[in-house]
Amino acid sequence: MLRTIHNPIVYAAGPEVFNTNRNDAEEMSDWGKKHGFKILHPSRHSHLPQDQIYANCKRDATAAHVIVADLNNFRGFNADDGTSIEIGLAVANGAVVIGYKDKREDANLRHGPIRKQGDFFVDKDGYFIEQGTDRNLMVMESLHKIFYGNREIVLEEIAKYIKDNVVSWKRHEDPILGSKYMPPDTQEKFETLTPNLEIDMTRWLPIIERPELRRLRETKQLGALFWIYPGATHTRYEHLVMTYKFTHDMLHHLPLTREDKTHVLAYALLHDIGHTPYSHELEEITGLDQMKAALHMFENPGFKDALSACDLDLELLSTFFKKNNPYRAIVSDKVLGTDKLAYLLRDGLATGKGGYDNIDLLIEHTVFEDGKFGIDEKGVDSAKKQILLYVTTYAATYYSPQSKLNQRIFTLLGQIGIEEGILPSNWYSFNDLWYDYHNILGEQQGNLKLRKLGGEGIVKDAYLCVASMRLKDAFALEQSGISLFSLDEEDYANYLCIPVLKRKALEDELCRQHSFESLDLLVSHGGNPHKWEIDDTWVFRNSNEEPIKLLKNMFPGLKAGLLDDARRQAMSVRFYTRKEHRETVMKKLDQIIGSFKELVKDPSFK
Repeated sequence: MLRTIHNPIVYAAGPEVFNTNRNDAEEMSDWGKKHGFKILHPSRHSHLPQDQIYANCKRDATAAHVIVADLNNFRGFNADDGTSIEIGLAVANGAVVIGYKDKREDANLRHGPIRKQGDFFVDKDGYFIEQGTDRNLMVMESLHKIFYGNREIVLEEIAKYIKDNVVSWKRHEDPILGSKYMPPDTQEKFETLTPNLEIDMTRWLPIIERPELRRLRETKQLGALFWIYPGATHTRYEHLVMTYKFTHDMLHHLPLTREDKTHVLAYALLHDIGHTPYSHELEEITGLDQMKAALHMFENPGFKDALSACDLDLELLSTFFKKNNPYRAIVSDKVLGTDKLAYLLRDGLATGKGGYDNIDLLIEHTVFEDGKFGIDEKGVDSAKKQILLYVTTYAATYYSPQSKLNQRIFTLLGQIGIEEGILPSNWYSFNDLWYDYHNILGEQQGNLKLRKLGGEGIVKDAYLCVASMRLKDAFALEQSGISLFSLDEEDYANYLCIPVLKRKALEDELCRQHSFESLDLLVSHGGNPHKWEIDDTWVFRNSNEEPIKLLKNMFPGLKAGLLDDARRQAMSVRFYTRKEHRETVMKKLDQIIGSFKELVKDPSFK
């Protein structure tokens, strides 16, 4: 929520507020009235017992927009301990912290001989200090501004600073991120995912307005599958926002520091920023590592500024993309990660294949403890359903015969576009619209291969699946109307060993051997086995017991069955042809399959 500050609440901190030799409360009250500030003064609680004074001062310091702190020496060389605590409370709540002193002390006299210890400076007693200042490191780092001089004059300078930097500014409140002051021209930003679901993205405006992220608004989450499922036009950006929402919900109960929570949320929002247009279909042919691509984007000076404006530390954020931060699991865990929760739900709704509808319960029972991410015992059934949903979604949606055909066509479109100079060298930074524009332009300029696959291919639904090689015990898993042939696991392994860019050459050779033109026959596998691996998750029991694995320890039979189903589902090779060649191809299927088995052994394709 964004609130405009018209009359700032100012808390007066410092030991002198209780000084009986001056009427500090009255002076601060007059100062506040003069400048339109509401003053919270600790002395208003002085009639209460000591413990209640502390509790009420703590509440006031937390509620204030601004802390004005007296940093003069108190009982020695240090600022008052209570003042330091109040400054800390204000910093934690996002308040503006202003300090003042009668005079600037000589840092060397104040600290004695200063020496460097690692990346920090310490005084004569070994305490951390801010170099060149007369106060300790924590106090100085907490201050937005410090003023020196006569108190009456300094307060007027402070009033001007508050009017310039707080009045008319806006304070954004977030239960996970805390409070933050934002410039007067800041507008609230909500993303609507459903009629009843709006996500507050105000805090992340500098990032979501970057072109690197805006392009994902026109990059489809499911790539080419919209040709099969008309509703599957949702975007990578929609997915990121939903992942962010689920992550935000989950962080309410996970025991992370605010800094770590902030960076987990940033990773949720940015985890797919490195994807190319049409994502997986094209990344196969380039070998692009989307995590490395993201890190490269972050090095852009403008992006660095955006990260800084969102209070992000680039070095810490990078640990998520380098896969060496344990909190990365909250987003990227293969069972409970919010990335998976988001895409399985949204993809299921978009394709009409359903989606798990009890995500709130699943989120509520997640646990992060001792570097492990998992679920408590009450969430076991939900986690098991999530694993089953993952397996069935891959089988029924992502790796169906028609899905694999469309993915193969788009992979070929990309390969031809790159090899024949249709796509610019920076195509990977496009969204889907710009990518399609260049391919369509290539067709219009006379590229017959692009036209055959695109305008005369996928647009006109010109290809169909005619045959499938499967393991003998998996024939029943194939769709009806498709000719079935036995698949040897060695042949499947040989085919997967062929680099993606050389698979077109294999298809061309099949066409040549059986008197078809290039691109009349297409071949696609049923999925890489690693995509079908069944991941496990931790189950946290009561505090006296070690966590155990859900599948390995609680449902070992289920895991074995899922692994066997995954093997049978994944291991398949499908053959497609243009509809006008169906009858001719059907007559030659035995020879085509025989040729394929020989070609996958040919070392020239490796």
